[in-house]
Amino acid sequence: MTACPERAGDLAALALGSLPDAEVAKQRAHLDGCADCRQALRELESVTRLLDLADPGQWSEAPAPPVGLDGRVIAAVENEAGRERRRSRARRWGLAAAGTAAAIALVAGGSVMLADRATPDAVVVALVSSDAAGDPTASATLTSRPWGTEIDLIVEGAEAGVTYRVWLAGPDGSRTPAGTFIGQGRPLRMSLAAGLPRELAVELGVSSDAVDRYLVAPVPT
Repeated sequence: MTACPERAGDLAALALGSLPDAEVAKQRAHLDGCADCRQALRELESVTRLLDLADPGQWSEAPAPPVGLDGRVIAAVENEAGRERRRSRARRWGLAAAGTAAAIALVAGGSVMLADRATPDAVVVALVSSDAAGDPTASATLTSRPWGTEIDLIVEGAEAGVTYRVWLAGPDGSRTPAGTFIGQGRPLRMSLAAGLPRELAVELGVSSDAVDRYLVAPVPT
């Protein structure tokens, strides 16, 4: 039989003789009218009587856990942690996919083009190199944000080891920095930000110490 769930702890304490005197009378009154709890108490008392027969002095040594238990426990914890990390990543990826469509980079014929995001006010620009800059190519998606402009930029042909500066120019020609990157000798994709609203930007540019207008493009209105 099963005791009333809310009285299981008190019954165990009663069987062990550790229930406070003030509570014993309450439990005895309940036992008078509850056959399930009376049976549960009898079962508990039969177990406590066996405890009196135990002789700790006969124990030669403390019981040892099975060999390899520690390794199995650690492995189980690590596996569960790995599953939780994968579930967390899946949730983040799902939220990101629901919030905005990912931009797609397409490399073909030595040029790089960037597909537009699924954002109504986003614009795509293709940056053109100056005469002195060789033949690098780039494209970018500009998206309006409350804090300014998000720039998803792909560059191909940037010289390895050279530091480049990305900027947006306003109507008066003043430049608002959007970040820097170091050329790697391979196509690069990066997410940058400028504190100039996209609606006020008239030009997107990339500069280096050697070439002030390494890559430039007008921003569509």
